[in-house]
Amino acid sequence: MDHYHFWKKYTKEDVKPDKVKVWIYFFIAKLFGLTFGIKLMEKGEEEAQVIYSKISESV
Repeated sequence: MDHYHFWKKYTKEDVKPDKVKVWIYFFIAKLFGLTFGIKLMEKGEEEAQVIYSKISESV
């Protein structure tokens, strides 16, 4: 929740989770296993870190 509160402080927006994305990751984890699902989510996190580093330079 720290991540959520951090961005809410800057954006002043209350954002809800993307239910479709949650269900997709849930079914991927059920079909291919939890480890595969987590690795897939981590790949998206690596891409987000690049974007966050660019944003942090301007904040």
